[in-house]
Amino acid sequence: MRRPIGACLQRQFQWCHNTSDAKEALQRALSRLRCALQFLTMLQTILAQAQTAAPQAMPGGGIGSFFVPLIFIFIIMYFVMIRPQKKRQQQQQNLIASLKTGDRVVTNAGIHGLISNVKENTVLVKVADNVKIEMEKSAITNVRKEG
Repeated sequence: MRRPIGACLQRQFQWCHNTSDAKEALQRALSRLRCALQFLTMLQTILAQAQTAAPQAMPGGGIGSFFVPLIFIFIIMYFVMIRPQKKRQQQQQNLIASLKTGDRVVTNAGIHGLISNVKENTVLVKVADNVKIEMEKSAITNVRKEG
C-alpha cells in the first residue's frame, strides 16, 4: 500500500517545529532530487548515444581479415579430426579384407574367438567347444597375433 507523497513529506518533516527548519529540510530534499535528476538525464544521454552509434569499421578490414582465420580453422580441423578418422576407417577396411580362417579375433562386443569360416559379409567365430557365432565382418575390431 503506497502513501501519497504529501503524507510521506509530512511524516518526514514532523520533527521540524518551526518554518525555517522545515524550509531547510525541503531545500536539502530538493537538492538531492535535482542531483538525482541530473544523474538520470546523463545516464539517459549515454544510453541513447550507445544505442544509436553505428558499428565502427575495422582498420585494415576487408574480406581477407574475415576469411583468413576461418581458413586456418578449417585446416586445423582437417588435421586434428577428419584425417585421423579417415585413417582409422582405412585400417578397419584393410583388416576386414584380410580376415581368413584360423585368425584369432576380438569383436566390438568384446567376444574373443577363432574364425572357422569366412563368407562374403559374415564370419563364423568359434568361441568355445561346439559354440559358433555368425556375425558381420564389420563387428571384428582386432585380429590377435599368436605367440
